[in-house]
Amino acid sequence: MSKSKDILKKLEDLNSLGSIPSSPGQRTVMPGPSGITGVNNGHKHSFSVNNKGDGTTQTVDGHFHVIKGFEVLEADSHTHSIKRD
Repeated sequence: MSKSKDILKKLEDLNSLGSIPSSPGQRTVMPGPSGITGVNNGHKHSFSVNNKGDGTTQTVDGHFHVIKGFEVLEADSHTHSIKRD
């Protein structure tokens, strides 16, 4: 997928969650669980999701991940795990 198509897809995903970035690297904090992803590709992300497990991670190393149903979706050719309590 091209970089521009990837960005458009992420924006569509964020729009469906009601969490469009107000500025690059910033997103609305979702009411619900939050935490830190597992380490992958040499880094980790903080994240926030709603009670359905939909949300986003914070931007690290120039990218972020959309989270749907407590599953971190692929971005920048990798994904991360999240631990549910």
